[in-house]
Amino acid sequence: MASTTSGQTSFSMDVNELIDQALLPSGGEHTSGIEASKARKVLNLLLIQLQNKNIPLSKIDFIDVSLESDEPTYTLDEDISDVLEATIEKTSENTDLSIGRIGTKEYHRIVKKDQTGRPNRFMTERLNDVVDITFWPVPDLDTYTAHLLVSKKIEDITASYQRIDLSARYLPLLVKWLAYELSLNRPGVPDNIKDRLKAEYKEAYTDVVEEDRERTDFIVFPGGISGR
Repeated sequence: MASTTSGQTSFSMDVNELIDQALLPSGGEHTSGIEASKARKVLNLLLIQLQNKNIPLSKIDFIDVSLESDEPTYTLDEDISDVLEATIEKTSENTDLSIGRIGTKEYHRIVKKDQTGRPNRFMTERLNDVVDITFWPVPDLDTYTAHLLVSKKIEDITASYQRIDLSARYLPLLVKWLAYELSLNRPGVPDNIKDRLKAEYKEAYTDVVEEDRERTDFIVFPGGISGR
């Protein structure tokens, strides 16, 4: 009988399976519910680190913000981590114009912050839970729409039966990275095992970054976008 393939391409792992796989190199399954809870916390921290190091492209999205005359600042939805690029469209013209990003210090140095007109700059403030975006000059009409390229937050892990809010291609990296982090606080794990796990997760991280670079039209770095 000829062998056949499964015809499926939907492999994934829930959090518990991922943690179990990560524990294998340092002695196997967790020994208590407390250890499992700690492993979930470590995994949440790794997801934050992953987004800080290199924004996962699967979490990039486009959103529109309708601007109001004389209103410079807008609070974005809580699931948005940062604004990467922005364009301004005037309804009557139906054309987008790119606008530049400035930092808080540069915005602070603007003498006439209440100057009105078609916005050509934007500033973001990443607060505790949300991102505020401020446009300058202050919109002088209600007919502007800001088209924003944003990065969205990776959803938190709150239970072991859940899946990771990332593409399945990140699973090898997460397993190896978590394996290393868990080995650091597990008693009896030899230093040579820790060193090997560290090298493996760093190699997996490099592979993920290279995959993004090879298969997208732009590369996302912390703080902005670089075209190919």
